[in-house]
Amino acid sequence: MAYSQTGIVNLSLGKIGVKRIANISEDSNQAIKARDIWEYIRDEVLEAGEWKFAKLRVALAQSTTEPLYGWDYAYPLPADYLKLCLGTVKDPSVYPTGNDHIVESLPNGRMVMLTNYDNSSVDLFINYIRRVVDEAKNYIKAGDIYQVNLSQRLV
Repeated sequence: MAYSQTGIVNLSLGKIGVKRIANISEDSNQAIKARDIWEYIRDEVLEAGEWKFAKLRVALAQSTTEPLYGWDYAYPLPADYLKLCLGTVKDPSVYPTGNDHIVESLPNGRMVMLTNYDNSSVDLFINYIRRVVDEAKNYIKAGDIYQVNLSQRLV
């Protein structure tokens, strides 16, 4: 089943017994409330799964700023980063494997991976779930979950 943002909102509104909308961009109370929480719901749904359409592998560039303490290197994460994928032996979330790391936010709000791994000889790669804003790509697989999460918050 193909979904649209308006369609998912209407499924959610129907679930809670509220009048449907004609378009997500209209000025009705239902549409305004749905627009207000849509990005939050989108990110929550993406973070909850290992969606193939949201998985991406990238090499991280080492920051020129040294971490304050505890770690030797910081690697800024992509702007669309939501979470690391769950890794397996054959498909790790961080490569090369065997290096301790943590993900946290710097005081400026930038998300980084902190580690003692130096990528001067071999790149540091991550497999992560990204924020997908091209809604047509994620409605097909995640539309039902959007609808459930959205209806819980529209009540």
